[in-house]
Amino acid sequence: MSVSGPRQAWRLVPWLEGFLALLVLVGIGYAAWYLVVRGYLPQPFFFDLDDSLIDGYSTAYYANNPGAYDVWKTVYPPLSFVLLKLVTLHRCYVADDYKLARGCDWLLRAVLFGFFWLNVVLIHKAYRKRHGTPMWARTIAVGIGMPSLYALDRGNLVIPCFTCFILAYGDLIRSPRLRALAAAATINLKPYLLVMLLPTLVKRRWVRLEYALVATVLVFIASFAILGDGSPAQITRNILAFADSFTDGVSSALSNFQYSTTFDPLLRLFKSNLPLLDYFSSRDLELWQAVISGAIKLGQVGFALCCLAALVRPKGLKWRRFAALTLSALLSVSDTSGGYSLIFLVFLVMFEPPRGLLPIGLVLCAFLLCIPADWVITPVMQRTEPSYWTGRLVQTAPGVTIGDFARPALVLLIQYGYVALNLIDMLRVKRRVGVLSGAADAAPALPLADGLI
Repeated sequence: MSVSGPRQAWRLVPWLEGFLALLVLVGIGYAAWYLVVRGYLPQPFFFDLDDSLIDGYSTAYYANNPGAYDVWKTVYPPLSFVLLKLVTLHRCYVADDYKLARGCDWLLRAVLFGFFWLNVVLIHKAYRKRHGTPMWARTIAVGIGMPSLYALDRGNLVIPCFTCFILAYGDLIRSPRLRALAAAATINLKPYLLVMLLPTLVKRRWVRLEYALVATVLVFIASFAILGDGSPAQITRNILAFADSFTDGVSSALSNFQYSTTFDPLLRLFKSNLPLLDYFSSRDLELWQAVISGAIKLGQVGFALCCLAALVRPKGLKWRRFAALTLSALLSVSDTSGGYSLIFLVFLVMFEPPRGLLPIGLVLCAFLLCIPADWVITPVMQRTEPSYWTGRLVQTAPGVTIGDFARPALVLLIQYGYVALNLIDMLRVKRRVGVLSGAADAAPALPLADGLI
């Protein structure tokens, strides 16, 4: 293929992205229609219809009352409770009733919606600064797509955490100290984002790493001093207790299966007491279990290979690409962070340039993860319950959906794509260094690299 061939094809990418953004908007319109006509949000939104916003209000109760670490056994650092104490109405949390507080505390709801729309503005600014154009399609997908909407429906603190994430990693702040402070806030709100320091470590950016670590510790100390609760010993004890209480039972697997980023709940279903042999042969179950487990392990091997290559040749590493690889590797094996954690991954993926087969494929996967629609393959239960958003008593039939299989597969595809991109980046640097130095043993040219990346 001639050089002009790929260039002509790349011109079609904005049209493809616009079409995918339109699908996101159509999905939002369908969910809105479903809410008005049926009285509740369809899957992949959370199946407990009267539980909307409870993630925020349950945490807010313990921000206004003692017992977060001794009674509720939370594993999160104190910053979440300090922030919620500032943006909630204390009088609404006298009774131990999260839903009663939800009906009383309008301030928390307003703050969550405010941060939601602030994120849309910041996403637009970040992509415009990176790409030189507004990138409205990507802004729509990330800003109001499924991960963001799911987080808003849950009322989860991932919304303000994502605000800090954009400020830390969206190139909007010049000061390294302020970026480190924003990164420290993300870690203190969602500790699994500590993995974002790994790319800085392997790139050997020691000053940035020092800033981030010091800021993280200082934010923890300050929030612990303000709250007066949540010591490292308490958090460690609760983490160990949580791990001990984790089971592989049917109810646990089913509750984590919906809107998951990993196939792990499905693998636990295979090992549970669910009578799957009534529907599938033991040979089929063993085959699917082997294929899925093998795919996950292959992704982790690729991630480990990239880590080793980055330690040997850190100059070839592109920080944002390795960060996206690190997040995808985490999400492909962990279902404890919630599906809304996809917001961090898709935000990073959308920084890829609109050219090259691998970057475009990754962006396509990210767009698909942002479409707020699903198709129920088979219902698993019949429920009659109140819907919070409409205040109506509705009948629902939540079940297994196509997305329950597609989303973990897309996360794995993103992981594979970034394994390839990171390895190619490091090989290209080796080739350039060899050519510039006149070395006879320079790495051979990669004939497809220009079209791939």
